[in-house]
Amino acid sequence: MLVSSIPGSTCFPRALALLLAVLALGEPSLASEHVVEASTDDGLVEALQRDLRSKYPDKRRRSVKKLAACGGERAMELVLGALDDPCAEVADEAQLRVVAFEPDGVVDELLGKSGLRSKDRWIRLRAAEAIGRLEGPIDAERIVRVLDKRDPEVLRATFWSLERLAQRDALTGDMEKVVDRIDPFLTQRADDGARAVALQAIVRIDANQGRRAVERMRGIEDRETACSVLQAMMTLESGMAIGVVERAASADDPGVRMQAVELLKHCARRQTLDVLVARLRSESRPAIRERVVAALRWLTGFRHGDKVDAWAHTVRSLPVMWKPGDVKNAYAASGRSRGSVAQIRRLQPGSDRLAILVDFSGSLWNVKGDGTRRKDLVDPEVVGLLERLNQKGSCFLVPYTGEPHPMTEAPIDATPFNVRKAQRFFEN
Repeated sequence: MLVSSIPGSTCFPRALALLLAVLALGEPSLASEHVVEASTDDGLVEALQRDLRSKYPDKRRRSVKKLAACGGERAMELVLGALDDPCAEVADEAQLRVVAFEPDGVVDELLGKSGLRSKDRWIRLRAAEAIGRLEGPIDAERIVRVLDKRDPEVLRATFWSLERLAQRDALTGDMEKVVDRIDPFLTQRADDGARAVALQAIVRIDANQGRRAVERMRGIEDRETACSVLQAMMTLESGMAIGVVERAASADDPGVRMQAVELLKHCARRQTLDVLVARLRSESRPAIRERVVAALRWLTGFRHGDKVDAWAHTVRSLPVMWKPGDVKNAYAASGRSRGSVAQIRRLQPGSDRLAILVDFSGSLWNVKGDGTRRKDLVDPEVVGLLERLNQKGSCFLVPYTGEPHPMTEAPIDATPFNVRKAQRFFEN
């Protein structure tokens, strides 16, 4: 996954809700319930079809789960139809559960009018991502025949699916023809994001073609493409990759610097530590400084904080032929995962450019037995988080349901006035 767009990126609100849904759903697969036998109880399928028309989203979501367990062509049609459900949680469930059916039948539907050829853009986006969850084998030539340059976000999701399928050796077909179909999306005129993901797909499909594509694209300075080139060089284990990534740690673009630092975590050589210490000495972005410290901790096993002199002294004391030892693994085992769940009140803003995304779907408004709502509990938490923002930085407050509802069109300065305005916006 590329991290290029985290610091200072342009926001793409229309894709934001889908991205959050995809991150929540995770990677395939539902292996324990994958490709089940079709149920012979047509009455059950009919009852579940009626449940899909319920006014209650939770009931419709449960119906999608049960239909996936039933299996069979009719159940598959109903689950695919739920991709169009007005409630994002129900559509998310359908997007996740399509893997429960026979791959051939699902692929036909996802590549047809129920999926990538649908007139509804959200269905196309969901179908493009869901294809990458299937176990395969899947004919890659069929997928690339429906690529449409007019919709860059659907393109990105489709290329990402091709990348994931190729990683699992789940693609069949003439790969030379497949790469030829993807290649036009690598040009300077192509959308930056689609081009970046297209390169990753080619690298996974055909390493030799990937190397040639990397050489052609190294001069492109657009953020996501530049980050993708770095990732591709590391994936292909290019002889010059580490040197290129180390130099990219000093790039002008903060997104490229962020990607380089993430990749340097996997470069176990002494010179890399010197590069990271130099980056820590000159880096102005708090989010990137945090990543640099994390990389140094991971590689060395030492637990200094954001203290450049301490890191410089530690690195100088290491032998020239240093290699990571067991101490690194001990740190990794004891450290807390960045993905661990924490209460909002305990979160400390790790960047001077912070986006706050809050799920405003139906469950937040459910009334509990004492008459309160979850929203009543979340309000003071978010208000407190806003108070802890760096006043020299900026923030972007985005409640979202099926669509994002940002407070402003772009990030705003985290001045006391704007923070109070954001607090009132969220509470009301």
